[in-house]
Parts: sequence; C-alpha cells; structure tokens
Amino acid sequence: MAKAAGVTSNVASGHYTTAQTVTLATTEATGEIYYTLDGTTPTSAKTKYTAPLVLATGTANTIKAVTVADDLDDSEVLTLYIVVVEAFLAKIRRAVRRNTSTDVDAELTDIIAECREDLIALGVTSEKANSETDSLILGAVRSFARWKFGLSNDDAAVNREDYMLQRDELRRRRDYTTYAITFVCTATAVPVADVEITFNGETKETDATGTAVFYYVSPGVNQEYIVAATGYAGQTVDLDVTTSATVSVALIAG
Repeated sequence: MAKAAGVTSNVASGHYTTAQTVTLATTEATGEIYYTLDGTTPTSAKTKYTAPLVLATGTANTIKAVTVADDLDDSEVLTLYIVVVEAFLAKIRRAVRRNTSTDVDAELTDIIAECREDLIALGVTSEKANSETDSLILGAVRSFARWKFGLSNDDAAVNREDYMLQRDELRRRRDYTTYAITFVCTATAVPVADVEITFNGETKETDATGTAVFYYVSPGVNQEYIVAATGYAGQTVDLDVTTSATVSVALIAG
C-alpha cells in the first residue's frame, strides 16, 4: 500500500532564542496529522493536530508527526528537535527582577557591555567574555548587573563582592584567558602527518589528518612558529594571536 504524503514544518530543528510557533502541514488531501511531544511514534491513537504548537522559551522539545489517511499507510515520521533557549538579555533582566521595557533593556545592554569590557581588560579572551552560553560568564554578568542596575541598590556591596569573586575565578582559569591554535599541514592539498610544529614553547607532530593543536596560547603579536618536515622546506612564520584560529600551512618540497 502506498504511503501518505509526509508532514512539513515551518520551523526546522535547531536552537532558538525566542518562542517558536510550529505550523505543521501535509499535501495529502484527505490526510490528518497526528503528533507526539514525548518522543514516541505518532499514530492515529495519539494527539490530532488542529492548531499550531507554541514552544515557550526555556524548553527542549521533540516533535514527531505523521500523516494518516484512509487506504494509505502512515507517512514517514517527521522528527523535530527544537530547543528554545532564553536570550542572554532576558536572563539578565530576570536576574534584576525587571520586566522588559525600552529603558530597562537599554540600561541592561550598556551594563552587559561594560561587564564584558571589564572581563576582557582583566585578561579573559574576547570570545569567552562575549559568550552567550557560558555559565561562568553568565554568572559574572548577573552579579555585575545586580550591582550596577538602577539608581538605588541596597545590595550593591554584596553583589559587587560576588562579582569580584567570580572575576578572580575567571582570571585564574587558563581556559578563559588563552586560545587554541590549530595547525593544518598539507602538500598539494593532501594532509601530511609527522610534521613538527614548534610553537608556544612546545613541539608537536601532526596526526594523520595533518593537524596539530596547541592549547593555552596567550594572546599577542609576532608569536613565532617553526615548521619542519622531512622532504619539505622549513618555515619560520610570525603569528598574531587574537582569537582561537586554524592556521593552514602549505608545505613546499625542498
């Protein structure tokens, strides 16, 4: 027996920062859509789709849906994984116990930027300081906002102390104050293994994919790396480290 036409969705699987309204549809003229939200396989015994599904912030959702039609097998199952995370600004707004408004959001946006600038000046990498998902950064920004927000803040001293403790913790952590630099060595676009890369005070050899990764690299300009491989010309190059990056090395026979 032929299968019914499948179900389509206006929202794809993925991560979102605002509430999503999921509209399901099928081109099967006499078909009806049934769905589940618990990961089980949908059948005509499950919930019938009659209206768009509203997914709130702070939720992780698994939607499975099929088309059911007379004289046809059920369609292939459409599976969606949709995570609606709370926006960073919304998390900070909630931390200071304020509802959204133009003035509140403008002040908090400035406070968030000030905190990120302070962390970068401290030595935290820009990619870490500007993270929207890192839990330690979120905690620090929350404390900073509780300290700075509003004209009157009875708990300012306590929140400032909390922020300073979190700030010191971030400063001590190498994974927040350094970068990872990846070298990829190729010859005529083919990866080359066993290439020696000397960089950041250590020497590593590339693996079968021509890759060697150096962790805990401090930011700075004109940081020298040396490339040596049997059958290829040596290379000595300066590298400016301002973020985690991949360096492509083209080997030249020699």
